[in-house]
Amino acid sequence: YRRLRRYRGTRTHSTGHGVVIGIDLGATNAKAGAVDSHGNLLGSSSVALEDLSVPSVVQSLVACANRAVEQSGVDWSQVAGVGIGAPGHIHEGAVRAAANFPEWRDVPLAALLEKLLARPVCLCNDAG
Repeated sequence: YRRLRRYRGTRTHSTGHGVVIGIDLGATNAKAGAVDSHGNLLGSSSVALEDLSVPSVVQSLVACANRAVEQSGVDWSQVAGVGIGAPGHIHEGAVRAAANFPEWRDVPLAALLEKLLARPVCLCNDAG
């Protein structure tokens, strides 16, 4: 949360406030939504995950986020940051281990996505 707060000045054309992207990473699919500061869903997307390798999943997450932003009618320059809920043991922006992704060990998912999306990324465990 602290990392996203510094981008509060980001503006959108429709609401005057920053837009954030939320991503739900599941075992079989990923879903993304673009949400304004009032919690209104501006755009969404989903993608099936057929290949669970790190490069393939990261590429799918980027594509899913891009489609949600495109559908929302805002530009990436108006996006304040990205939050991801992912399964498994999450620590300091990395997936340390996840039953749904058995080959993943110490995957720096937040850093990989920050590099590709050019926005701050907050990675959290999606459990309850």
